[in-house]
Amino acid sequence: MGTLSNLVVSGNLNVSQFIVFDSGLNRLGVGIETPNATFSVASNTVEFIVQPGVSSADIGTHTNSGLNIKTDGTDRITVSANGNITLGLRGNTETRINMYGRVGIGVTSVESDVSLSTSGAVKFQNKKFEVGSAAPVTGSYTVGDIIWNSAPSSGQSVGWVCVATGTPGQWKTFGLIAN
Repeated sequence: MGTLSNLVVSGNLNVSQFIVFDSGLNRLGVGIETPNATFSVASNTVEFIVQPGVSSADIGTHTNSGLNIKTDGTDRITVSANGNITLGLRGNTETRINMYGRVGIGVTSVESDVSLSTSGAVKFQNKKFEVGSAAPVTGSYTVGDIIWNSAPSSGQSVGWVCVATGTPGQWKTFGLIAN
């Protein structure tokens, strides 16, 4: 048939029911007849969307599907359909994740003099750290877990340390605060 050049289409466009432009909604779809965003690419039951807004833009899946961000054919960031996020690849201890700025977990804001703020217990090097008014009477703990005293005062301890693993474990005070 030859080469088509300088094609201008006014209104809707449909190329073999594979590429669709809806001029009424200003939406372009590839692999989908009715795109759900400004730009949609679909295959089987997954629809990937790009939707610019007034003050932000959406990118992701319109369907109940996860989203994987890849490099070298390998998932690097995975957002599951239920919203769980995985950074890196399970078992790959060589992956490095650097974050800059302040991080909040379960809090609405992070103070300017804090790098990490969390509303719950913290665990690192397999030791749990919590805040409380006494040694725990419920829950499972292991040797070395610490409960920091939520109301320290003179003559009291800084907290409690687990000295025997159990439910709730065996606890001893530590760090007497001088009078």
